[in-house]
Amino acid sequence: GFTLYVYNIGFHPNEQNLAGLFSKYGVVNKVDIIWDWQKNQSKGFAFISMATREAAQLAIDNLNGYMLYNRPLQVSFYTGRNAKQ
Repeated sequence: GFTLYVYNIGFHPNEQNLAGLFSKYGVVNKVDIIWDWQKNQSKGFAFISMATREAAQLAIDNLNGYMLYNRPLQVSFYTGRNAKQ
């Protein structure tokens, strides 16, 4: 898949809510919220894998700046280790 880096998701996000939001733009393969287990809250970001590059780009175009949990999402292609571009 094509992995998106999604920042500013809040401290108590829901995988189903994120999957539902992103699935409006294409097939979501995986939602991986990064957790701080000691604080029992998210670290404020997630990786979301989309099935196609087109779906990933549509999600970026439509959801970057989208207000979720009173926070503007920051959505971009993940460019870290092993990311498909």
